[in-house]
Amino acid sequence: MSKARKLVQIVSFVFLIYGGYLIDRFYISGSLTSNLPALSCAYNNYGADYCMLISTQKQLFHLANREFLVGASAILGTFLSFGLLIVIFNKAFCGWVCPVGFIQEILYNAGKKLKLFQISTLDRDKVLVLRKIRWAIFILFVVALSLLAGCGYISRSFNSSFCAICPSRTISTVATGNFEQIFIDYSNYIKLTLSAISGVLLGFIFILSFFIRQPFCRVCPMLAMSSLFSKLSFLRLTKNHHGKCERCKNCLKNCPMDIEEITYDKNGDITKTDCIMCLKCVESCPHDDVLSLKFTKFSLFSSSKERFKKLIKSKK
Repeated sequence: MSKARKLVQIVSFVFLIYGGYLIDRFYISGSLTSNLPALSCAYNNYGADYCMLISTQKQLFHLANREFLVGASAILGTFLSFGLLIVIFNKAFCGWVCPVGFIQEILYNAGKKLKLFQISTLDRDKVLVLRKIRWAIFILFVVALSLLAGCGYISRSFNSSFCAICPSRTISTVATGNFEQIFIDYSNYIKLTLSAISGVLLGFIFILSFFIRQPFCRVCPMLAMSSLFSKLSFLRLTKNHHGKCERCKNCLKNCPMDIEEITYDKNGDITKTDCIMCLKCVESCPHDDVLSLKFTKFSLFSSSKERFKKLIKSKK
């Protein structure tokens, strides 16, 4: 499964960063959906699609800017299409498609090759704090600042403030040879501040990724927004405990988001709000059918003792 996921990540990265060439040629619209549940940036002129966070911010701005019908109809359409994708695929876009998540994995693996000191697992208290920070970023940068800018209480420069600091904006554009987003924007003090935050955040994430797994994913507002619809999804991570689980915690050791709840003695749905559906927990479980990925009642991928043995042999 890890090889399949890596292939999907590579294909997704190439398509989302450079696929605009194909979209412009064979598709009537400039992008596929404009509501992708992954950080593919609208500022990349060569991208095949872009994430729904910029659509949400712009539509909330118009909703508050005396354009209620325009904003309300647009945001309803955005949430319906985004929600449909989450209902079908849950948060697999985060673990399989997102370019920013892919880059972070590459950097962490590079740190491992360089034999840098790496923090293998964050303790639960830190994970809980990061969950709160993720929601704070979503509420402040995606929702509140967009609405306040639309109402005229703050500058219009805040109408897409998360996009101004998002690491995908720089990563996506630099990957196509456009270095404009690296530089500080001096056009006004708000854009100056946001672009400075963007540079610091990108550098911080870049360095942290060598030492900690998926640092930005832990606070990403896309993950917060996806979790609003996740409970409705047909695709679930489930656990069949029934005395089979010995709490070896292999699942936790391999989980890039350090979700401790997957080790609990529990049956049924264990898809937590910060799960990115990478399935590393399922792959690393040494017991048959304890952890499974299910679409409704149909098992798509389950833990296996034989697969685990092969995995251990391949790492030797």
